[in-house]
Amino acid sequence: MTNVFKEKIADLIQKETVVDFPAIKSLLPSRSRISLVRDLQSLNCLSSYNHSGGYYTLPSIPVFDTIGIWRHRDAYFSRYGTLKETSKQMVDRSLAGMTHEELQQTLDVRVQNTLRDLVMNGLIGRDRIQGCYLYVNIEPQAREQQIGKRMGMVANDIALELNPYHIIEVLRAVIDNPGQSAFAIFGVLSQKHVKVSLDVVSKIFETYGLCKKNSP
Repeated sequence: MTNVFKEKIADLIQKETVVDFPAIKSLLPSRSRISLVRDLQSLNCLSSYNHSGGYYTLPSIPVFDTIGIWRHRDAYFSRYGTLKETSKQMVDRSLAGMTHEELQQTLDVRVQNTLRDLVMNGLIGRDRIQGCYLYVNIEPQAREQQIGKRMGMVANDIALELNPYHIIEVLRAVIDNPGQSAFAIFGVLSQKHVKVSLDVVSKIFETYGLCKKNSP
């Protein structure tokens, strides 16, 4: 009988692409939660890294992008599985480490507690670069390479010549969108077709003391 249940769940997911647990329970109301969870596991279903893993899909469905993320409506999936494992992989594989804001921008979910847990459990490292926390690989050689790359990026950023037009546009966007990070303001300016790089926006934030202090 278990095969019948699994087939019904698989057919539902194939039809809907992504489903939540209530939808599965509605399909098989007489089946216990534990049994349904086992059915999902036996199908090797992937769970979303957002919404507390509350959405499911079949492993054959996602088409992951170059960094291993697939989004379907408001359900986000990772080839690495959970938010914690995905965050670790993103940090480990990054060329120059990742800041809290960079990872949050990449995954489009809150990662503050996840990063804190990873650091406390010794799964990733953390260094302070130019007043901001940088999350890095725990392996010494990889960590050294990431920090060296980031320091080079910081040096290039310092060398940027700020255009008065860019300064005005960034400050205007900050006034219209108070409390937003450099990444968010960069997005606002991009939507307005203001041609300015993220490096420049970040440099203006740093120069004018606009850095959002929300890193863990």
